[in-house]
Amino acid sequence: TWHHLAVIYQSGTAYLYIDGVLDKQENKTAPNNTTESFYIGAAAKNIPQAFFHGNIDEVRVWNTALDIDQLRYIMNQEIENNAGFVGASYFIGKGISPTKNEVASIPWSSLAGYYPMTTYTYTNTKDESGNGHQGALRHLRTVDRQTAPLPYISNGTGNWDTNATWINGDLQTIPGANSIVDNTVTVDWNIVETDHNILMNNSSLAAGTNGNRTLLALINRDNEITIDGDNTAQDGFGLTITHYLQLDGKIDLEGESQLIQTYDSDLSVGTSGILEKDQQGVRDLFTYNYWSSPVGYTATANPNNYSYTLNNHIFKDGTNSLSPTNISFIGGYNGTSGSPIGIAHYWIWKFGNMPSGDYSAWQHVRNTGTIKAGEGFTMKGVANTAGNLTLEQNYVFQGKPNNGDILTL
Repeated sequence: TWHHLAVIYQSGTAYLYIDGVLDKQENKTAPNNTTESFYIGAAAKNIPQAFFHGNIDEVRVWNTALDIDQLRYIMNQEIENNAGFVGASYFIGKGISPTKNEVASIPWSSLAGYYPMTTYTYTNTKDESGNGHQGALRHLRTVDRQTAPLPYISNGTGNWDTNATWINGDLQTIPGANSIVDNTVTVDWNIVETDHNILMNNSSLAAGTNGNRTLLALINRDNEITIDGDNTAQDGFGLTITHYLQLDGKIDLEGESQLIQTYDSDLSVGTSGILEKDQQGVRDLFTYNYWSSPVGYTATANPNNYSYTLNNHIFKDGTNSLSPTNISFIGGYNGTSGSPIGIAHYWIWKFGNMPSGDYSAWQHVRNTGTIKAGEGFTMKGVANTAGNLTLEQNYVFQGKPNNGDILTL
């Protein structure tokens, strides 16, 4: 199984990281300058021995100490010279420029040697740092395909925690899983690309995560990622993206599941990209529900924070949560519980950034007025429940997830 190993030497201490998680640290005297050979995967003074039994890929030797965020940012991708600075090859190759780029300020000259193992001649591998420190391959007579997770890429329909779901999954750990160093810690900086239907259930994660799986980047090119959950049991799981989310397919948040995009995490949504979120409201005809949509209208050109009207049908009848339908907005004062459900548009109001306590400032938007990202709206239920306020109606928000600053409040 592939694992990322790194040693950072700083202020007299050597820190060993496995998959970006600190394993050991020890005070060490800095090595002397020497002209002796530099061995990777072997040890000895003159004749190499104690060989490493396994595969090695993507070797980087730095003449500066990376910080932990820099180390993790490039753990799942190769690097390249980007106008004299370190560039993250996966992002550059996709035309992605994340707002949070921890390696952007590192000069390329900080590399003493870089061996991605992609260019070789006979028994040598090229030093891509530009320093000319050609690597000599020993006891290796075959050329293998790359199987390290640079990054993780889906292989087929299945469960997130199943190895067969991922290309070369039998040689890789599961993305966003518990660390082998400490199973109470999760690896929260993987980069993942999917284009298959995948079910995510985070019950195997460390208890301290509270069922939340964190990724550095998720590129959902097609099809659906379903975050497992149950409306009746009111449970679910979380998915947090710290740097970059590309959504060209669908993320379905079942039950109480949540999508969290942290501060300065970028969102790129294609024309077919949608987020689907179930939400339960009071079913009673005479009781207000108050909503704020986590999504906006999919046809809006602005990539984030879309305004909408309810006629855009981002708010749907979720009676059958597997197949939500458009709500019928009707006149009069009472909703209806047919198929689809009918909501009386008379009770749809918003209070858009108005002075507190100014009751007369409520705005009557019905189903045709504009509601901005971050604003809420009222409505009433769809059935006479004889005052039973425990009965619920399932609704589905379906659209492009909001992201970034909400400037309407």
